[in-house]
Amino acid sequence: MLPESWICGENSEELRRLLTVRQSMVRLMVSVKNQIHGMLLSLGIEDRSASLQSKKGRQEFLDALNKAHNGLVAHTLFETLEVLDKQVKTYGKELAALVKEDRMVQLLQTIPGCGLITASTIRAYTDDIKRFRTYKQYASYAGLAPWVQYSNKTVHYGSITKRGPEQLWTAFVQMGIGMVRLIRKTLDFRLMQRYRGLKLDKGSGKAIIATARKLSKIVWFMLSTDKEFDASFMVDKKLQEKSDVMRTSLAYSA
Repeated sequence: MLPESWICGENSEELRRLLTVRQSMVRLMVSVKNQIHGMLLSLGIEDRSASLQSKKGRQEFLDALNKAHNGLVAHTLFETLEVLDKQVKTYGKELAALVKEDRMVQLLQTIPGCGLITASTIRAYTDDIKRFRTYKQYASYAGLAPWVQYSNKTVHYGSITKRGPEQLWTAFVQMGIGMVRLIRKTLDFRLMQRYRGLKLDKGSGKAIIATARKLSKIVWFMLSTDKEFDASFMVDKKLQEKSDVMRTSLAYSA
């Protein structure tokens, strides 16, 4: 009478804990950066979104805040940022070493737009792909399946359920965003053609969710068959010539 509960393996559990701690540190870094940006804005000092990435940029802003008599607070914030930055990089190296020989992570990283963190997250929360008999089960587990309600002979479909691990759902969304950003490589993918059409009709939010659901199907197939991502299956030959023209225009605009 009790539903079956899956207990993940030791490697997956270790990966999950590592990713969770790293994510907490990244969130703290964002919070500290927002406070620094707020201080700079209040003093009328212009900054950019990536201005705090380099040590040189941080030192320039620290000097400016010292002159504005905000030295103690600024010094504390910048010290905290430095410590968190080092810890995040340390966890990144540990994560890379942990999944270096992991076949699932290797396969996932062949997908355009899927980096180490995204691949490791999907691997950690998928654990064993064989427990999902179909891609629909996997999409449902990832929270990317639509809500369905049956009433007599009527079937109602709603928005996606978002059930299952939040980290897995987020990882697929990040993968979709990464694929969209690599437009020069993915321009002629049918998946991206569909994304652009949905974006015009439904908006970017719903379009990226639909793309994430399609990516979960691709990932299920890749992991189930132990095959790398093959871009040739994604290309629609009828649209390829049109994409080549768009790619040329992008090159000129760059």
